[in-house]
Amino acid sequence: MAERIPVLILAGLSGVGKTAVANAIFSSDGRFMSVRSATTRPPRGDANDAEYIYMTDEEFDGAVERGEFVETATYSGKRYGTLRSELFAAAELGKIPLLILEMNGVESFFGSEEYDPCSVYIYADIATAGDRLLERTGTEKNGRRPFAWVIRAERNIMDALKHCRYAHMFYAAVDNRSSVEECAEGVIAAFDSFMAGVPSEPRKISEVFLSLTDQAMRQLEHPMTRKK
Repeated sequence: MAERIPVLILAGLSGVGKTAVANAIFSSDGRFMSVRSATTRPPRGDANDAEYIYMTDEEFDGAVERGEFVETATYSGKRYGTLRSELFAAAELGKIPLLILEMNGVESFFGSEEYDPCSVYIYADIATAGDRLLERTGTEKNGRRPFAWVIRAERNIMDALKHCRYAHMFYAAVDNRSSVEECAEGVIAAFDSFMAGVPSEPRKISEVFLSLTDQAMRQLEHPMTRKK
């Protein structure tokens, strides 16, 4: 059987800083490479357009039927997926693909015979993630939180309750409550340990997920509001 391609996967709640951590990893360690996702959403005409391969719904369906995707997901009505060809191209360059995925993507890679995934869960307190989301959206002129923020923050609470079931699929959980650079270093250290065959620490990982579950339960007792 051919040697499996190592892949570094980052996952976590919205607003915990996964993209910032990935960028810090790219800046500090040349081994890792971002791979483009395929998507059915239209280009936005910004610098991020180069990060995607744009497909029509028909083209995406055809790629699915031909087994060209490792994983696919639907977000805001548009489909996204990781192409096997993109991962292979990175490996051919001697690079380690780095992906940011939702939980169904993590699950798709788990137990793969083609890939050797090191999945790392990036976490922060739910309240901290909410504050970071608010920094992105900003407040309205009257000082109220945007409705879009409320929806995303409430989704985070529900996701925190769901994520616990995926704990066994992660090699490590790394804290991003303070320094992005320190978190990036922690992710790289976790990957190196993974490649060296060091066993994971499931108890520590479970503690992170249980803490997030507890926070989510407490948040449910205090429904989200648009008031600042």
